[in-house]
Amino acid sequence: MIIAIIDIGSNTIRMNVYRVRNGKFRLLFSKKATAGIVSYVQEGRLNKEGISILCSTLDSFNKVLQQLQIEHCFAFATASLRNIDNTKEVLLAVEKKTGRKVNVIEGRQEALLSFYGASLQLQEEDGVFVDIGGGSSEVVSFERKTIISACSMPIGSLNLFNLHVNGILPTQQEIDSMRKHIERELHAYVHAQETLLFAAGGSARAIEKLLLKLGQVEHKGEAISMEALEYLLSYLCSAKGSHLLLRNKPERIHTLIPGLLILMGVMQHCQCAVLKVGRYGIREGYLMKVTKKLRDK
Repeated sequence: MIIAIIDIGSNTIRMNVYRVRNGKFRLLFSKKATAGIVSYVQEGRLNKEGISILCSTLDSFNKVLQQLQIEHCFAFATASLRNIDNTKEVLLAVEKKTGRKVNVIEGRQEALLSFYGASLQLQEEDGVFVDIGGGSSEVVSFERKTIISACSMPIGSLNLFNLHVNGILPTQQEIDSMRKHIERELHAYVHAQETLLFAAGGSARAIEKLLLKLGQVEHKGEAISMEALEYLLSYLCSAKGSHLLLRNKPERIHTLIPGLLILMGVMQHCQCAVLKVGRYGIREGYLMKVTKKLRDK
């Protein structure tokens, strides 16, 4: 069975297409659009331009699905549509213009699905899990691979950038402002202390890629220290930082540092000694959920 999963995030909209067989899955291909729809939110509402960009992106995905004759497609949205005042209006417009129904996931469910997907490749028994998105960050504390607590913080790499940064790369004053904001949210939402931090999401994978480029880690999945993250932050704030981002992650030039600050904030707040980055997250968790529904029909 071939299943497509569309993830409408605050910064990126991604479609993953999987082959599912006997309870196991394999990613066949992925398409991504850096839409940044949270940037089109004005006075709490997604404006017409943002709705148009969302619909045109979904239409482009629909054309691919039609050409490949893929019948099973499920779309969901997280903080991108959850945290706006005109959610129902946007969903109706999307369904009318694209024929695509979108399931809006509430915060705690997003955290649970993210962890469920990540746990498919998680070897460690205990730790803290974080999935940094554009509009929110989900944090889960787990012991013996069982969830102890789960929450969704209303900060992500893109909305943090929009709130605190005037240019493209932040100044030291803007970095300090973001750090204080992150610390306030962590004190309000997160009360876990563990040795390991396990991270998912595009920001975490981009951070690992840059650390590989800088020789701070040798291979994917390797344990990453706080010192390595501090080194990366210092490098990104130097004259060479923009060149590194433009060569490797140009679409994240404005959101990478805010995402890195969230990751470092969680790691420090939870007193984690090391960080590991995983490949799976909410899309795989959602895939398992809809696969079960299809089997049960």
